[in-house]
Formats: sequence, C-alpha cells, structure tokens
Amino acid sequence: MKIILSIILITYLFSNSITVYNSNFAQVNETQKISLKEGRQSVKFSNLPNSLIVNSVSPIFKSSGVHLISQSYKNNPLDITKLVEANLNKEVEFYNIDKKVLKGKLVNVSPTIIKSNGHFYIVAANSIIYSSLPLNVDNKPYLIWELNSKKAENTEVNLRYLISGISWSGNYTLTLKEKTLDLKAWASIVNKSGKSFKDVNVSLIAGRVDRNNFSHPVLYKTRRVNAMPEIEEVEPAIAEEPDAVNSESIGGYHLYKLPHSVNLLNNQSTQTVLLDAKNIKYYRYAAAENSDFTNYGERKLSFAQVIEFKNSKENNLGEPLPEGLVRVYKENHYVGNYYIKNRPVNEKVSLKIGKYFDITGTKTITKFIVKKKYRDIETKYNIKNRGDKIINIRLNENIPQNNDDTKFNTDCSDICSFKKINAFTREFDIILKPHSEYTFKTGFEIYY
Repeated sequence: MKIILSIILITYLFSNSITVYNSNFAQVNETQKISLKEGRQSVKFSNLPNSLIVNSVSPIFKSSGVHLISQSYKNNPLDITKLVEANLNKEVEFYNIDKKVLKGKLVNVSPTIIKSNGHFYIVAANSIIYSSLPLNVDNKPYLIWELNSKKAENTEVNLRYLISGISWSGNYTLTLKEKTLDLKAWASIVNKSGKSFKDVNVSLIAGRVDRNNFSHPVLYKTRRVNAMPEIEEVEPAIAEEPDAVNSESIGGYHLYKLPHSVNLLNNQSTQTVLLDAKNIKYYRYAAAENSDFTNYGERKLSFAQVIEFKNSKENNLGEPLPEGLVRVYKENHYVGNYYIKNRPVNEKVSLKIGKYFDITGTKTITKFIVKKKYRDIETKYNIKNRGDKIINIRLNENIPQNNDDTKFNTDCSDICSFKKINAFTREFDIILKPHSEYTFKTGFEIYY
C-alpha cells in the first residue's frame, strides 16, 4: 500500500449555501475541489469557524474511488497563557510601572514573575515583550481527513456541517393609512460564527428546532472522531432588495429562500427584504380586560391601542410571517411597536402598540354575594371617549368559573353588542362617538 505522508491542503471553494435558523445556529453546505494522489494520504481542510459543532461534520466525496478512514478536528489557537508558557525561563523585556523597558528572566507563569537585577517583578502578561512564539498553534481550526484514493485524480467533496454564533430575526415596518396599512418585513442576519460567507445562497428557517442533543463547540482541544458517510456591536449591511422571496413549509417549519446570493461577513449584521405588502385592510380598536371580581369597589380601566388585520391573500398579504418586532408609523411619526410570534397564513394578527390617551373608564362592583358554592356578582362599566374621533371599544370579561348552572345577564344594547368567546369569556363591542360616554352592567350567578 502506498502511504503519502504529506498533507494536501484544500483551498478552493467554488459553491456554497447556508441555512440559518432563528435559534443561533446554521447549516453550511460547501463544495470543494480537491486534488488527490494515489494511495493513503492526509487532507487538511482549514476554512472552518471556531463555532463549528464538531460531530456534525459530514464529508461526501464525489469519486467512488475515495474511501474516508477517519477525520480529526484540531482547534489550538494562540492565547496569552500559551505565549507566557513558551517564554518560561527565557530572557524577555518588559515594562515596569514607570513605563520603562527592563530586561529579565521569566521564571513563573501564574502569577507572571520576572527576575531582573536580583529583584522579582510581578507583571501583567500584556506588559511583556515576547521573543518566542509557542509551537503547534493555529490561527484557525481545521480538519484532517485520513483517506485512501484508488488513483490520482481531481475530484470534489461536499462538506456539510453545523455552526453556532449565527442567527436571524424578523423585523417589520408598518405604515398606517386611513383605511389600509403597508407592511414591510426584513430579515436581519447576525454572523458572529468566526467565518465570513461570501456570495452565498441563503435560506432562513422559522420555527424552534430541538437542539438538546447538539454538541457545543470544542475549543483548545484535538479531537479524533469516526468517519461519517454536523455580542459586541456589529455594523449593519443592507442587501439588495429581492424580486421575490420564495417561502415553503418544510418538516413542520417554514423556509424562506432568498432569490439572490448574499455576503454574510463575520461580526456583521445583514438585512434583506422578505416581503413588501401594500393596502392591507385593518381594524383598530381600544381593548381592555376584566378578570378581577373581588369586592374592590371602583377601579380604573386601561385601554390598549390594537391594530388587527387578517393575513390572507384576499387582504393583499397571505404570506407566513416570522416572529419579530413590528414598528408602527403614522404620518411619518413613530406610534409604537409590538413583538409578534410566528403567524401562519389565514390567521388574524393583533398588535398592541400602546395605551390610549383619550379613552378612560372605570369598573365598579355593584353586587357581591359570595357563599359556599355560590356567587352572585354584578359589575358596572363606565367608558369615556374624550377624543375627536369615533372609537371602537372592545372589553373582554373573563369570569373565574363556569358550569351548566351559570347564569349571565347584561344591559349592553344600542351602541353595545356582545358575544360569547368561550366558556369563561364574553366580548363586548362598543362604538363610542367623540366626547361621549357609555355605561352598562354585567352580572353572573354561579352554583358550584
């Protein structure tokens, strides 16, 4: 058997893609050109990030004549401790507390002690002028493949692996108009993986993937594994707006494919447009809830500003919306924001963007009879609109218990309507004119 002792270094990358998840990891697919000699040999692949998840590495060789025997992973970067150890018992120069350069012998690592002119100095490691570098350190982690090739040939290897330190999130700008809104969604990709990806095809996965069994990156160790047939401030970069982002369901998650290649540089945030929808019809209302039916007397109600729309094609949208922060603007003014979770197609999207200034209200317990296995409670609501526009009010009343013997009553009528949402919740909708108020009562009687 021929054994080639020299290491062949892979340096040519001609195609790659990356799938970024919104939980701080990504899958990388790289195709490499490789020149092999006949026989057994070692191949070094050094274009790897420090955040590599070691046991996820999976090389697949295009040639059937290549047999992978084993692969080793090494990550032994230079650090200050190694630098001090490499100069132990050697003459060095160092700065004293007066910033003068002295000469002496480094006699201890921790603490760092230098003997000079019969005196011993305890110094900071970064105040030493070093004369020697440690051996066997590397700027980048690398893999070494032990493989056997039936013949000398130029072939390809597809390398698939997982990395941490890279993630993406959605964020939105929503512009309110009189009857419709415009919604623009951005994907912000933050790369702190230790590696730059240039001219790479990018896919984004929305959804939480189980990573409980993933290995953490291994640093400062040499590892040999069996062959397998896995924030400081960043400067943002704006990618070109795509013509269209392709989205599809995959394995219970949602996949967004960017239609153009992107540069994802290390320690940089990149933004790209996911969707740009216009003229979406929406409903705006003031929302309050009451779940407290203790005998408190009178209390104030607080009303949230809610923007609600349906994510459907009929409403000029109909795209899966990844979780992210929605910033809302009206007439060039910022009016609030709300963080949404993943929203599939044909579901309502509700955004609570702040509190109403001109909508006030009170709730007052007017009847409170509580006995063993019996409650009879009545509440009076008074709601005021001190603004200059008609406001839609929505009040949800959540009773603490329910059974078949529960009796409900209300005098909600005229500008007020109500419906039962579930066994515990009733929803009251009120259309309140400018500078007006409305009072109504509700009650429930429970035997339990």
